[in-house]
Amino acid sequence: MKIITTLDLYKEYEYKCQDHYGKTIPVPYIKKQDLICDHKYSLDYPTWRLIIDTYVKYVKEYLYQGLAFKLPHRMGNLQIIKTKKGYIDYTKDVLSKNGKLNITPNTHTDGYRGKIHWDRYNNNCSLKYKWLFKVKLTYSFRKEFAKRIFSNLNLINNFITK
Repeated sequence: MKIITTLDLYKEYEYKCQDHYGKTIPVPYIKKQDLICDHKYSLDYPTWRLIIDTYVKYVKEYLYQGLAFKLPHRMGNLQIIKTKKGYIDYTKDVLSKNGKLNITPNTHTDGYRGKIHWDRYNNNCSLKYKWLFKVKLTYSFRKEFAKRIFSNLNLINNFITK
């Protein structure tokens, strides 16, 4: 399964514009017949990326408040939930004497950890083959989320339990 990046999304943008400087190949490469630079919505890739990154930043702030973000075009809701699940500490013995995994609870958050939940099975989602898609957090989002939890341990109480 291919991961879709912002570069792939920009290639689908209708009003792409790019400046060609001599013999260098710009990134992302767009064919000349696909460029539309005289439209009022035409954007080059750095400007388009700045708009997308700003939008994602505000969506993350909305999710950190514990609210459900309603996705456009009836694609469901995104929300951060808390689950009671420990983690495996690989620095210690992984298996206990009876052969079960040693799972260490998250003591700083009363055993809870945050997880993103895409609610696509409600009546609000009209996506076909919804079981085929999934939302996976990037490493930078998980790292930022962990920093926020460690800086404010009461933040975990904003999220609902599922």
